[in-house]
Amino acid sequence: MFVLLCGEVRQGELNFMGPLTESSIKALRFDTAVIGCCGLSAERGLTAHDLPEVAGKQAAIASARRVMDVSRTAASPA
Repeated sequence: MFVLLCGEVRQGELNFMGPLTESSIKALRFDTAVIGCCGLSAERGLTAHDLPEVAGKQAAIASARRVMDVSRTAASPA
């Protein structure tokens, strides 16, 4: 099943962000949240370079039983 969120669509990356996206995600519960990130740190965890994206990702992580990072950064050697 796919769920279409509302909010602002970021051109180029085609992801949703903003307060409407955050509200939509908070109203849902997920078995697994599949998250892409800009960086991965043992000390800081997942990182992002775009602040408006962060709230949506935090909401998805909080609404999920488990989280998978599928970014290229995680697959790259340190």
